[in-house]
Amino acid sequence: MTKIRTNFSKLTDETLVVDAQHIVDSMTDNAAFATPKPTLEEVQTALTTYTTALAVAVDGGAIAIANKNAAKMALEQLLSNLGVYVQFTALGDDQALMSSGFPLRKTPAPVGKLPVGETVIAVSNYIGEVSLSVNTIKGASSYMWQYQKTDATDGIWHSLPVTKTHTTISGLESATEYSFKVAGVGANPSLNYSKVVKCVII
Repeated sequence: MTKIRTNFSKLTDETLVVDAQHIVDSMTDNAAFATPKPTLEEVQTALTTYTTALAVAVDGGAIAIANKNAAKMALEQLLSNLGVYVQFTALGDDQALMSSGFPLRKTPAPVGKLPVGETVIAVSNYIGEVSLSVNTIKGASSYMWQYQKTDATDGIWHSLPVTKTHTTISGLESATEYSFKVAGVGANPSLNYSKVVKCVII
């Protein structure tokens, strides 16, 4: 569902004036929003107060700047409240939302499966231990390693979640070959595992 942006705190002074006036103009006599709350008159008054305070503050002075900041906060709050009214009243109607003059929030792109780890390395340098590493997988916030004895017949993979691209597993059986695979973990719950790599544990 399309959503509008209701936070104006990061806008420059000039941009806020332009956006606020555009919203007032767009919602005036707009049948989709017949009873705006707060009223457009309240928003226009706050905008006029802010514009005046902005001009006075150009010459500096602590009091003038404080008045400008207070007027800005008041206008931002009214616009935010008006935005809530618009979002609620539109009931998901994209055309109505666009007609309000409020800027639309960017819709995040659908998140698919993360790419497969291409460079998976398993090396045993110490007795009963293996060092594992994989290239950084774009979009991954963590990694899920799985391992089992290569000749295992039960089909059970042991899982080890880690936050880095490299890890170490100890307590493995010496003189035994193990199989390893890894997947990046992201927003999509599906895990895309790498090809299996094998290593004989010292």
